[in-house]
Amino acid sequence: MTRRINLKKLVPSTIFFILLAILSLPFVYIMMTSFKTHLDIMLRPILFTPTLKNYVDLFFTQTSNFPRYMLNSLIVALLSTVFIIGIAGLSAYGISRSEFVWHLDKILLGWVLFLRMVFPVAFALPFYKIAQSLNLLDTKIILIVFYTTINIPFAVWMLKGFFDQLPRAYEEAAFIDGCSIFGVFWRVAMPIISSGAVATAILVFMLGWNEFLFALIITESSRSMTLTVGIAGLCQQYMVEWGKMAAAATIFTIPIFVLSVFVQDYLGKGLTMGIGIKE
Repeated sequence: MTRRINLKKLVPSTIFFILLAILSLPFVYIMMTSFKTHLDIMLRPILFTPTLKNYVDLFFTQTSNFPRYMLNSLIVALLSTVFIIGIAGLSAYGISRSEFVWHLDKILLGWVLFLRMVFPVAFALPFYKIAQSLNLLDTKIILIVFYTTINIPFAVWMLKGFFDQLPRAYEEAAFIDGCSIFGVFWRVAMPIISSGAVATAILVFMLGWNEFLFALIITESSRSMTLTVGIAGLCQQYMVEWGKMAAAATIFTIPIFVLSVFVQDYLGKGLTMGIGIKE
């Protein structure tokens, strides 16, 4: 009996670790490549002497723009996340707490979902023309506006689900105490669903941090170019700087790794929110 129980526990654990190892192989390979010289990358020896040359060349030379690219990505992703949570929070709360005739709320949410399902490149040309007419090409402002626009529908869907699970008794008590509608939203609703809001913010930040296509189309210089575009620029017509590319890719994953480790509690609570909230 004990052997059977141990076998039941062993098999899933073994499968999990095998899958984890398979999924980790690409990242381990990239990280190891970032510590190799160009000669070691070409010869692929089993044993090699690690070097930090790729990181030094990438981030500590005067001709390198990668520190600027990383700062641009951070600014754009953070600011767009703040705007998205603010706008989507108000929109989701309004939809969740409003009474619609003829099921217009479902139609509205269906339209929001449709906007999110449209491939973002479909908005590239309109945004490019708007940015061109407003003289905002190759600026971080247009990137923030674009990331905010394409990710608001996703955040509205996420946050509305959290607001729907929030008992109205809390809000009614706040109204009795003299709170305004915005006061109830800011002082009651948002603090209660804070785990869900943080989970949404994490996912939205990842979407902005990883975006590549629109940044490639709209940016031209280091003043607004993001890290994803900078990494792609290392692959040139006659040469691919594999060492620098691997180092940049390793650095690129650090914010996502930090978020995954230090805010996983918020992410888990946010995605399972509502289970512990009762009238």
